[in-house]
Amino acid sequence: MIGRRKLEHEEGEKDHTLDLRETDLRGAYLRDARLEGANLWSARLEGANLMGARLERADLRYTRLERTTLVEARLEEAHLRGARLEGAHFEVARLEGGNLVRARLERADLQGAGLEGAHLEGADLRYAINLTRDQVESAHCYTKKQLPEDLRNLADLEDRPHDVDESHQTEAEA
Repeated sequence: MIGRRKLEHEEGEKDHTLDLRETDLRGAYLRDARLEGANLWSARLEGANLMGARLERADLRYTRLERTTLVEARLEEAHLRGARLEGAHFEVARLEGGNLVRARLERADLQGAGLEGAHLEGADLRYAINLTRDQVESAHCYTKKQLPEDLRNLADLEDRPHDVDESHQTEAEA
């Protein structure tokens, strides 16, 4: 069994959360997969193809996504805290409102990725590829020292440090 749907009945409601915690999905072909709200905490997805996948509000904390294809993926409000995203392809991906706190994005390609409202506290973007000023300015919480050198050297780009939105933390993280 790869994963299971949690079915809890509370006041007649069903929870269909797909539970893939700590699952090994390295190299998996998951193009256009519907994983909205899925629990992928600490899963292994290195080299997987998630092109066009729907991962809105998914729990991807501490997930291994190195060299993963996330082109045109929908990751709005996804929790990517501490995720390993080195060399991932996020071209035109939607990361608006996502939690990328302490995520590692070395050599990740962010060309055209939507970062509006994304939380970047402590995220390592120093060697990110195709990150633009507009993307950075649309995000929350960054300091120039975590940005690529070409953006770090812009005199009029101001730091936006630590206004952590508590709604992006679980009880265990708070």
